[in-house]
Amino acid sequence: MAKVRETGASQAVVITRPHAVADTFHTDWANKAQDRLGVPVLHLYAGSGFIGDS
Repeated sequence: MAKVRETGASQAVVITRPHAVADTFHTDWANKAQDRLGVPVLHLYAGSGFIGDS
């Protein structure tokens, strides 16, 4: 969180492997990061061109 404030970031990017259950119930890393950081998070999946919604 300190880096977000320090840099004035307006968005974060999280890259993970796909996890269908965690993504469905919004318990994945991207959603957790968005809740903690307070900025929108772009969720990219490693090894694919899919972009998740957080």
